Amino acid sequence: MITTDLLKKVQKLAFRARYISEHLLAGQYHSHFRGKGMTFSELRKYQFGDDVRSIDWNVTARYQEPYLKVFQEERALNLLLLVDVSASMNFGTSSQSKRELAQELAAVLALAAHQNNDQVGLVLFSDQVEHLVRSQKGYQHMLRLIRDMLEHKPVEKKTNIAVALQLAMSLVKQKSIVCIISDFASSDYQSLLQLASARHEVIGLHVSDVRETELPNVGWLPVQEAETGAKAWLPTFLKDTRIQYNNLGLQHIRDTQAIFKSSKADLLQIHTGEDYVDKLRTFFVTR
Repeated sequence: MITTDLLKKVQKLAFRARYISEHLLAGQYHSHFRGKGMTFSELRKYQFGDDVRSIDWNVTARYQEPYLKVFQEERALNLLLLVDVSASMNFGTSSQSKRELAQELAAVLALAAHQNNDQVGLVLFSDQVEHLVRSQKGYQHMLRLIRDMLEHKPVEKKTNIAVALQLAMSLVKQKSIVCIISDFASSDYQSLLQLASARHEVIGLHVSDVRETELPNVGWLPVQEAETGAKAWLPTFLKDTRIQYNNLGLQHIRDTQAIFKSSKADLLQIHTGEDYVDKLRTFFVTR
């Protein structure tokens, strides 16, 4: 059931996502994702400098002058968003949590895909698939994706990216864009990532918070592991504690980067509260 509060949240996120995708990304999504192939567009007379491999010899013989086939890239694509809703995504020390950042990124990409007349599907996952919306086109479909992300209440706390990738492989048979938006607090997904990357264009958006790699000195700090519930007190006044904590966070980033690199998939890290538009634009241009 859609409440007034939920409707306002949907409208607010949809407005921001549309503004970013229309005015700030400036067509980068459209330009830098490849289509599924080439389709015949028209025949025209050969002009100096044209590729002779495109000459249609049957038509050329008929008219006694060279004609060539013109092809257009098929632009319609399928974008499948795999969005992490596990408990660790609730962490955030700036103006937003990792989950809120993931929702915004998913909305931006969904709206960009809509503007490109692409299909978009959504998978919300923890250590299981919690919600699935099959790929469709249309603005109302985009609003439904945003509403479902905002409305969803996670069932499980842990993360299993392999489960989401396994579903993606079964859902999309033709080459598609598979976008994983997560903090990648998961293991044992590399083999499935490699398989997915061999069939599809796979990109990872690694959402993180600055405090996961920069622990401040605030004395004794009570902490709780979001996915296991384990509790501890950290003596942040000790330099060794801060160094060890920071190194663990940095190592996780390096490990995730190594997994994506070896799988021939692209990865971009984005912090909560960060103005990520230029970073996202550059990512699309250079990928």
